[in-house]
Order: sequence, then structure tokens, then C-alpha cells
Amino acid sequence: MHKRNTHALTYETVSKLVSDFDRLGMKAGNIPGTWEDGMRTDPTQTNYEWWYFDAHLDDGSTLVIVFFPKPMVPMQKGLAPMINIEFDRPDGTSYKRDIKFTAHEFSAARDKCDVKIAHNYFRGDLAHYKIHVQDEHINVTLNVTRTTESWRADTGHQFFGEQRDVFGAWLVPVPQGRVRARISRDGKEEVLNGSCYHDHNWGNVNMMNVRNHWYWARTELGPYTAVIADMVAHEKYGYATTFNFYLARDGKTVADDRDKVDGYRSSPQLQEDFGKPMSDNLKYIYGNPEDDVSYVLTLRKDHNITAIDLLSKAIHNRYVLSIFKMFTGLDSAYYRIIGEARLDVYHKGHLVETHRSHKAVWELMYFGKPIGT
Repeated sequence: MHKRNTHALTYETVSKLVSDFDRLGMKAGNIPGTWEDGMRTDPTQTNYEWWYFDAHLDDGSTLVIVFFPKPMVPMQKGLAPMINIEFDRPDGTSYKRDIKFTAHEFSAARDKCDVKIAHNYFRGDLAHYKIHVQDEHINVTLNVTRTTESWRADTGHQFFGEQRDVFGAWLVPVPQGRVRARISRDGKEEVLNGSCYHDHNWGNVNMMNVRNHWYWARTELGPYTAVIADMVAHEKYGYATTFNFYLARDGKTVADDRDKVDGYRSSPQLQEDFGKPMSDNLKYIYGNPEDDVSYVLTLRKDHNITAIDLLSKAIHNRYVLSIFKMFTGLDSAYYRIIGEARLDVYHKGHLVETHRSHKAVWELMYFGKPIGT
């Protein structure tokens, strides 16, 4: 496995100064307020935003639901609301769909999470959420209870450029929770329980100008909850890497200092879908030599459960799509992966705990061409 370069990130400023919290109207620390999960962008401007939810259900199914005011790529002004739903069963069957709506069918509160798209909704107060999505084939209603405290990395914002007016932001209201899911599919209803996760992303930075790709993962390992974001910069910034790392034990944060993280990857393999390189094995080591406790998180891929060309979802004409890619250099692809996670806990250099999960989910998001091409 090879170590990722984390040097000389002059293009990116992590927002964690006291003045940053004041400027953004936040309380200092890593625990957000309820209003922070409300709508954070002005949809009339060029930006992105989404509310994401996923669940591992007790029967082995996985469920993903995402509410978008507009597509992530290409960035645009104005509303074009969409809901993404992916329901994968342990027998290999699945239901995947992007449900599109008109602008007047969208509304969202700013003082709390209360997003409505036609008859669908995503609402909550950090501790509890209710989510409902339906179309002609599926009807899903979710009741979510948070079991791990809400979290953000410092202010949750990363600014780009000297003016600090271009940014991307990330908030994790539910690093881990319990969900009760009522799912009707073609007339057959089931009630399933499981574990779940919810995060919220927004910003005005054009990701294809600052990022090449990223890995994101979340997993539950015994009493621990882990979330990792491993972000690789655009070629013009030397493909430098930054990390967001979150680890909680028994619902309380125990590790989230990005400066203590080193990341490693196995040699990448080209994927059959869209030809992007993907490392099957990822390893993250957290801790400094002077720390009594350190952690090693390892992810081992089993298989891809989703592979999408993001641009083709927004631009349906193949000729227009090829011209757009040619002139912008954007060559996006998104993969969702399932596999095994392992957490090793060390105290003063001695292994004291090991926990495993066989239902970890992570993603690989590519904006540009693979490194070296």
C-alpha cells in the first residue's frame, strides 16, 4: 500500500479559527445547532446542496435516499429538484431511480431540516428524523433516531482561494442512528429495522476545479462509529490530499483531528464501468507518537453496488455530453462500494481491541481524469 501526499495544500483553508465560527454564526466546537441542517444555499445562484441518508437493514438490505434542490454536476442556477433512491436486497435484486420534479414543487426551511419535494419530505431536528419517498413502484417511510452525537469537522467549511468566498461544507447530523423503515414495493409491504446515517453537503465551489476525486466511508464496528473523507486535489494542486476523520465510541466523539491522520491505498484497479482506477484496500492510521491511544481503520472491498456517470444523468443527449466533456475536461463517475471494515485500537503501542464489520459502505467520486492520464 502507498501513502497519500498531504503536503502544501496552499489552495485550501480549513475553517477552524474563532473568527470563522463568529463569521458563520456558529458556536465554537464540533457539535452543530439544529438550524445548520436547514437549507444553506440560495438556489437562484450557482451552487450545490443535498441531504443524504443511508441504512443497513437487519435483513441485509441497504437503502440510500438523497434529496437534491438541483443536480450536483454540472453546477447551475435555479431549482431542478430531484430525489435519488437505491434499494438493494440481499438476493441481488434492486430498485434504483432518480425522480425529477418541477421547481415549484420544492421548498425547504432555513431554521431546521424540513425539505419538501411534492409529496416527499426529509425533516428532523438532529435527534429525530422522518423521511418519506414514493413513486408508482415504491413507497418508503422512515423514522430515524440518532444514537451518536451530531458532528461537524470544526466549522464544517473548507475555503478555497485567498478571498475565502468560495467554499464546500459538510455536516453530519446522524453519524449513527436506528431506523424503522416501512417499505411498500409493488403492493407488498414490509417493516424493517436497521442502523443508519445522515449527512448534509453544500457549497459554491466548482468541484471539478479543485478536486480530482475522493473516497468517503462510514461504518459501525462494535461500540465505534467511523466516518472518513479522503479528498484528492486537482492536478494543478499536485494531487495533494486532505482528510476528515471521525470516530465515536458509545455515541461520543473520541477522535476527529485531521492533522493526526495518514492514509494508505493498495494499487488501483481499472473498473469495467467508466474505466476509473479504484483501490480495493484503504487504510487510515490516526494518532501521534506521543498519544497513548491510536487507531487503524482498514477497508477491504467486496464489490461495487453502484456505478454512475454523473454527467449523463444531467445531459441526456450523447452528442452534447461528449462536447461538454471535451471542452470542460470533466469526466465524472461515481461508485458505491460494499465491503469489510476493521478497526484496531492500540494503547501505548499494544493492540487492545479489534472490531470488524462486513457491511461497510463507501464511495469513490471522480470529477476529472485519472491521475497520470
